[in-house]
Amino acid sequence: MKTPLKALLCAGMLLALVSQPSASRAASPSWLSVGGPAPGITPAQPAATVQWSTDLADPAHPRFVLNTLAMRVTPVQTRGGEFLMIDWPDSARSGDVGAPAIPVRRELLVVPQSATVCLRVIAENPIVADASWFGGAWRAMPVQRPVEKLPGARKSAPFDFDAAAYATDADLPAERAVLTDVGIFRGQRLMLLETRPVAYNPVAQKLTVWPQISVEVDFGHGAAFEPLDDVSSWLADGTANGRSLTRGQTGTGDIFMVVASAYASAITPFINAKPPQGYSLTSWTAAPGTTAAAIKTQIQNRYADPLIRPEYVLLVGDTDTIPYWTGGGEGYPQTDLNYVCMDGTSDWLPDIALGRFPVRSATQLQAMIDKTLYVENQQFADPGYLARAVFMASEDNYDITEGTHNWTITNYMEPSNIDSDMLYSHTYNATTQQVRNAFNAGRIFGIYSGHGSETSWADGPPFSQSDVNGLLNANMYPLVCSFACLTGNYVLTECFAETWVRAPSKGAAAIWASTVNSYWDEDDVLQRKLFIVLYDDYLREVGPAFNATKLRYLTQMGSGSTTRRYFEMYNLMGDPTLAIPEAQAALRVSPSGSLSAEGPLGGPFVPAEATYLLRNVADYAISYGITLEPPVDWLTVETSPISVLPGGTSVEARFIIDEDAQSLLPGVYVTNVHFDNLTDGIGDSTRQVVLQIGRHVFPSPDVPKPINDYSTITSRTVVTRRFCIADVNVDLNLTHTYVGDLLVTLTSPQGTVVTLHNRSGGGADNLVLTYDDEGSAPDGPGTLAAFDNQRPTGTWTLTVSDQAGADTGTLNSWTLRILPGGAACTPWPVGDMNCDGAANILDINAFVLAIGDPFAFAVTWPDCDLISGDLNGDGEVNILDINPFIDLVAGG
Repeated sequence: MKTPLKALLCAGMLLALVSQPSASRAASPSWLSVGGPAPGITPAQPAATVQWSTDLADPAHPRFVLNTLAMRVTPVQTRGGEFLMIDWPDSARSGDVGAPAIPVRRELLVVPQSATVCLRVIAENPIVADASWFGGAWRAMPVQRPVEKLPGARKSAPFDFDAAAYATDADLPAERAVLTDVGIFRGQRLMLLETRPVAYNPVAQKLTVWPQISVEVDFGHGAAFEPLDDVSSWLADGTANGRSLTRGQTGTGDIFMVVASAYASAITPFINAKPPQGYSLTSWTAAPGTTAAAIKTQIQNRYADPLIRPEYVLLVGDTDTIPYWTGGGEGYPQTDLNYVCMDGTSDWLPDIALGRFPVRSATQLQAMIDKTLYVENQQFADPGYLARAVFMASEDNYDITEGTHNWTITNYMEPSNIDSDMLYSHTYNATTQQVRNAFNAGRIFGIYSGHGSETSWADGPPFSQSDVNGLLNANMYPLVCSFACLTGNYVLTECFAETWVRAPSKGAAAIWASTVNSYWDEDDVLQRKLFIVLYDDYLREVGPAFNATKLRYLTQMGSGSTTRRYFEMYNLMGDPTLAIPEAQAALRVSPSGSLSAEGPLGGPFVPAEATYLLRNVADYAISYGITLEPPVDWLTVETSPISVLPGGTSVEARFIIDEDAQSLLPGVYVTNVHFDNLTDGIGDSTRQVVLQIGRHVFPSPDVPKPINDYSTITSRTVVTRRFCIADVNVDLNLTHTYVGDLLVTLTSPQGTVVTLHNRSGGGADNLVLTYDDEGSAPDGPGTLAAFDNQRPTGTWTLTVSDQAGADTGTLNSWTLRILPGGAACTPWPVGDMNCDGAANILDINAFVLAIGDPFAFAVTWPDCDLISGDLNGDGEVNILDINPFIDLVAGG
């Protein structure tokens, strides 16, 4: 009998640094299943990998449960040999650079200031996987240092391997959960909870997984929480226990403005404009030679008084008149962050939303004021530009930049009815002129990810300071985010980001950019967190939104020196109170994603439910309605019986896959949930619910196979099942340097050919992905939908052709994942209920079951079509078909 592991751990343990691996990935075997009765390796991706639940009934003792159902196991070829990456999608990683990378779950907690915090951890029934599970000797992938966004940096990055760490004969890490102080945010003490369902012993080559870990946090008796104010109220959504906290006093709405003396008069129009917007504004003039420390003292003095504590700080003047700070994070970046960190010299959590007007003349300041107030006043000459965005991605490491842009567009732009240009240098051969055209036509977002310099975007597509100054986008000013190296280095007289905001009647209203080199994977995480904050958390003022984005980034990436660097290096050039306008107001629904559930015949289905928040962001009440199209019995929508939302309020709606789904036959079931503003129609939106039942998995048995120069290989798998195809996905695991050499096709038993990979990708290494028309679609010609409504029975052939020299590789594995559908295929003969090709007395039992219990028929004869029992041709199978069936069988 396995003994539960119980521990009492007190706070103060240090979290390890987190970094993303720079090496390429592969995937054979695919998944370590630990959530069912038969743990083991399987090629099929499960419907769910981890589940996180919270119990906040007692705020002084919040409880969290992490259920781990499956781990992804990914072979990685490196300069140091082959390793296995153990993780799950979107997992965080823990471990020092060079030490084994351990997947973890991180959550931010709000903690009483005076509390002595302890953890009660219960981790029981561990599953131990030794080397035999993985096919022999193996090593867990080590943590790699971040890779800068510099040409060739990913290829030339050193491989980090700590031999001493891999000589440790012990489970790493030893604790199943740790809690670490992060700092103080707006008077709230924050700690980071790291839950660790995996331990790795490098010497024993053993992986231990705890399928369930329960963590209770004990804040002690009498420990009191500080109420949340308007600024810290984001913590209600952004922390694991924030919803249990109370709201305190309403914020002051105070802006404290530090103005270089050269602009004391020129800033007057901006000062006059803020009170009508609902803000109180106080300015302080910085004389020539004023130090950064002296300016911070002024901010701290105001922050110390709750009655005048600022919510926003705006610096007016470039770094020649308002000095910058040198950060304490990795690389010591130039930063403005220190101005708003109010809790000691080592503090790097911003307590106040911060922005800068980085101007060196009154003319530049006037241009920034004009553009800022034009957007804030929201009297647009062309309001249509608020429904347009442009996303730009580099050639180098395009899989990262394009993938993040596509995720943003799919999850946030499309559900918000924002049309997005995908100006990708690699996939679409985007040009500089296309970037000019996009901004000239008006875009509310301009999002760039790729190589940058102090004066340009280098390759995604190239765009220079002269290009910005040549724009013709008057009165259509975007928020620009430059996820790139050096574009925000305001130590220069004029860096690239400054050109965007200084240019009169063109350029941007505000920009977020880095003073130093940024990193590939870290920028990917930062961009995703930004749009989660803008749309799911619904923070629209750029200053507060950027602070919340950094805190969400910390939650994912940990609180190490790289995270501190990211807090410091990305600075806002613009007004922190600038609210990103929307094309529509009133009804807003979040999150933006659809509910996609999957499971076997009869269930269970994962995920079983989803919760959506409906907000009325108008200043008047609206009536709303929720309808299903088409109506279905298997989905229940639970919400308030009151269908009126006063201005500024919200209500939740739960989508639940209910018990009726357990009697559904194999196939794909879809309904659209419409959220309708019945008052004026502004903000109507739709979320799709997709339920997939009974997907079959067919791995190829004849791999691995080598891929040599100028050669073609084929791999085959035979499907004996005889259902009708509703959807096909293909898992491919292929290691090969320079995938631009390769042509990969899939041929069905009927001879339909779909090109999965068509010599794309250039010098990138390896093809490790799932081809899915709704996700990573094939290059073409052809789409996976070409296989729909065929029968899968017979031989499927994957062909890999190497069409150039110098690079070789291996086809490691490939797997068909086929979902059965209805009866759209050419039917079996009428009356052929056991689908043996003939209608005769052998079909009687199946026919009787189909009449009496169609669900039991689907379970007993899963490859056969129920509709074959429709003998009278009325489209149904029922007792009216009995006599025609008897006549058919008797005649046969």
